[in-house]
Amino acid sequence: MDGQGALRLPNENEIRAALGRLRKQPDFARSPRLAAFLDYIVTETLEGRGAALRAYTVATAVFERNEDFDPHSNSIVRVEATRLRKVIDRK
Repeated sequence: MDGQGALRLPNENEIRAALGRLRKQPDFARSPRLAAFLDYIVTETLEGRGAALRAYTVATAVFERNEDFDPHSNSIVRVEATRLRKVIDRK
């Protein structure tokens, strides 16, 4: 909070620094795919494209799925998102 009681959001440099610290944690060091997922969603959000994130775009950009990927029949993004949340919650 700032001096007037308002919540101050972190700036991009602070977010990237926190991302760097988080990426050094063992869970991310052991899982390059999980680290790539985290990097992708943070970068897309900072670049103003967070609202456009969809399972299809994540799967093709991060998990190397091809253009015929069907997020309804393949749950990789949902599974990895759940895994990512659990890792972050432990930090």
